[in-house]
Amino acid sequence: MKSTPRASSDVPQAPFDGGVEPPSPGSAPALAADVAPGAPRGAARGGPAFDLAAFLPYRLARLSAAVSAELAEVYGARHGLGLAEWRVLAHLSQQEAVSVREIHRRVDLEKPRITRAAQRLAAAGLIHRAEGAGDRRLVALSLTPAGRALMDDLIPLALAAEREALSPLTPQEAETFGRLVDKLLAARDER
Repeated sequence: MKSTPRASSDVPQAPFDGGVEPPSPGSAPALAADVAPGAPRGAARGGPAFDLAAFLPYRLARLSAAVSAELAEVYGARHGLGLAEWRVLAHLSQQEAVSVREIHRRVDLEKPRITRAAQRLAAAGLIHRAEGAGDRRLVALSLTPAGRALMDDLIPLALAAEREALSPLTPQEAETFGRLVDKLLAARDER
């Protein structure tokens, strides 16, 4: 059930006598006076220290963006594909026929983006779209021979980009990193 956010007047307010408006509910103090001397930026006096540069989600997002940008140069410059088209094609290269719903579940893109990417790929002759017999909303996607040929060209380039991204690591570190990423993803999938 969708909850309706309460108006700020519905939220009980503690008395405030500081001569200025109190911070709105959910806002964090951002004034320099609220930060203890020598504390990492963003650490409120008395609160936990926060170092954005050491924050795992931030670091993962930066790494993902950098690696994705390098890979985008490969599929974008060579074939004019965008991220959504690449992810749809890459997923379809692993299976015969897949629904938009399944791709959505696996590639971390919104269904409308996947649908638009599939429409562009179908118009380019790279994928085939087959509507379900009983339900036209269920669409199965599959690579055409042209789509398979494109992926045959792109996969070695993508694997080379992956090797380049991992090149600062020793082979053992790269293997350990892969196992740790898999472990973290599996834990999230179980939720």
